[in-house]
Amino acid sequence: MAFRKALENGSAELDRCKQDWQKPSFRVVAPDWADKRLPALAPKTRQKSQNFLDEKILPFIGDLPLTDIGPQTVLSQVLRPIEARCNIETLHKAKSLLSQIFRYAVANGLVELDFTLDLKGAFTPASHVHRAAITDPGGLGFFSGLSIPAKARP
Repeated sequence: MAFRKALENGSAELDRCKQDWQKPSFRVVAPDWADKRLPALAPKTRQKSQNFLDEKILPFIGDLPLTDIGPQTVLSQVLRPIEARCNIETLHKAKSLLSQIFRYAVANGLVELDFTLDLKGAFTPASHVHRAAITDPGGLGFFSGLSIPAKARP
């Protein structure tokens, strides 16, 4: 999108934009990815993804050129600090978003590979607690004392 805007605004901005794309930073590529990917999502989801990117990823690696970002950079500057705060779900979401942006960069010839795939298994897996279903009608006794709003009744 930045490149398209530069085309509309004239040659000086176009020259600057071409220089940015010769060795683009993560901050330059992420909005282009967002312009292609996020419009297909619901407005609330789009806003959440954009906020997540702006708050959790761009402040740490946004100014680095894509070609200089490697697995150790992402681990040390983005993912390990999230893991240290015990935000496991956030960690996996950040890794997923990074992977989507790097796949976009690979498709556009800006980097050679999406190294985030190699980070699989490097983190604490998200724990899932499975709850047993109530299969005995007598087990529903606990719920019989609860009041159910009229709207929720069939």
